[in-house]
Amino acid sequence: MGAALAMLVPVLTGGQTPTSRPASQQPQQTPPEPPSIAVLDFDVIGSGLDLAVGEALASVIQSALVRGGGLRVIERSKLAAVLTEQDLQVTNLVDPSTAVEIGRIAGVDRLVLGNLAAVEDTHTVTCRVIDVTTGLDTKKKKRMKTVRRTAEPWAKVNRIWVTREVHRKVPGILVHAALELGNCKGASLRAVAQFFDARTDEPLENRGRPYFALGGRVVSERSFSPRYRFSTYGDFGIFIPRAQLRLPRGKSTVKCRVILLDDSRGRPQRLAGSDEVTFTVGG
Repeated sequence: MGAALAMLVPVLTGGQTPTSRPASQQPQQTPPEPPSIAVLDFDVIGSGLDLAVGEALASVIQSALVRGGGLRVIERSKLAAVLTEQDLQVTNLVDPSTAVEIGRIAGVDRLVLGNLAAVEDTHTVTCRVIDVTTGLDTKKKKRMKTVRRTAEPWAKVNRIWVTREVHRKVPGILVHAALELGNCKGASLRAVAQFFDARTDEPLENRGRPYFALGGRVVSERSFSPRYRFSTYGDFGIFIPRAQLRLPRGKSTVKCRVILLDDSRGRPQRLAGSDEVTFTVGG
């Protein structure tokens, strides 16, 4: 972003950078006042971006203009005061005619405005400069830079609940989970239900495949791969036959929790886990 903003300064100054002369060569007349310029808050387009990002981008551009020289940069606080006094909405500033009106009221020669757009993993900054005197763009829209970011996968298990079900004539327990996933499109994920004795908090031992994990603990798991970057599963089910729970005869109280694992990177990585729920089996 910093390199892209540095490219913007020559555009705004017309490609000229002031140079100093030896004192003996300085003309006696008062030099003309450099043109004034102000930067409006950038619009933010796309989900997942806060409006404060547009304000921060405008501040960064203003600082770059001050360092570049050749322009009289108007403080954004003064511009904000003009907006408040005239009761003008910031969202209307994308319109060039409105920008010209603000510029004339604020007494500046040029206005910088633009937007920051986010489309999936791509951020694009577009900037334009309005000449307040003529009402025209001094430069056409200029795409400064596209920033690629590697988004880390994330997940939430918002809640789980348990019901008694019969699957293919086999009585068992169905663990339901409400899931939210982000940046997981195409990833190899596993939802794993773990079971514990509610009295001792000890994991239940397995009673044969395929419901087992390392150390012989009773689990049931279900693999899946999201089709979208952001996905929501309101009722994701994980089934385990009643016979696979190694429980004594009669009524037993069991605890259950669900964890989400990402198998896309070789070694499984835990993405999220749920709170525990308690249910009764038998009796």
